[in-house]
Amino acid sequence: MAILYISEFANIGRDQGQGVQVATLAPLAEQMVSITGSSTQSVAFGIYTNFVRLCCDAVCSIAVGANPTASGVNLRLPANTPEYFQVTPGQKLACIANT
Repeated sequence: MAILYISEFANIGRDQGQGVQVATLAPLAEQMVSITGSSTQSVAFGIYTNFVRLCCDAVCSIAVGANPTASGVNLRLPANTPEYFQVTPGQKLACIANT
């Protein structure tokens, strides 16, 4: 079964007081969402979540919102390629298989 892995983060990393383009470990929360032929939703992001790291082991499309439904025309993620996105706390992510 294909999986979309979601890691939630509050802030970007800092070095000597300056922001750097890395996530601050450890994640606030981690989720796994099954990638199937139907849209599947995550649970809502935490109240401190501002960024997510997404990594999937199969090609999928995603949608983000209060009650999203993903379809094949939404943002396509390649397999095994981590991506970072800014999100709004409380939103959900939906994914669907996309070849």
